[in-house]
Amino acid sequence: MPEKFMPPLPPDDAPILGQEHAYSVLFRGNGDAVVTMRAAFTNEGEAPTNTFSLRIPRVEPRRVSAFQTIRQPQCVRYKPYSPNEQAREPECIQYQEPNFYQWYGEAKYQKAKTDFSGDTLTIVLPQSIKPAKSGSILVVYSASGYAKKNI
Repeated sequence: MPEKFMPPLPPDDAPILGQEHAYSVLFRGNGDAVVTMRAAFTNEGEAPTNTFSLRIPRVEPRRVSAFQTIRQPQCVRYKPYSPNEQAREPECIQYQEPNFYQWYGEAKYQKAKTDFSGDTLTIVLPQSIKPAKSGSILVVYSASGYAKKNI
């Protein structure tokens, strides 16, 4: 009986600069904006890293929260069942590294430390990203100054 094989998910083409951002801005009636940013990135350095900096010019963010996206490796190959075997939980025999450039799928979020100074938000992740591996973060903050309240 041939071995059952689930082909690995094809990796998305890595962005030219090794990162991909997606932003959402919600303008509130009081003139504030609530900004949500998702970023996926690849550690192209030679050492693990856990610190990232983002510039947020012209406004001072309030209520800043940052989270590291945690994903588990995905099973891409299972141990085949024998013809006379009773039902059992599938047993994984090959895993694939998680792809942080894909936003769908199961994920957990761990709170990261943040510090805002000048116009730079520094984020310290709870888990380091190894060289040549990818990761992603979620940042949420509110700020005044992106739009003016006017009738």
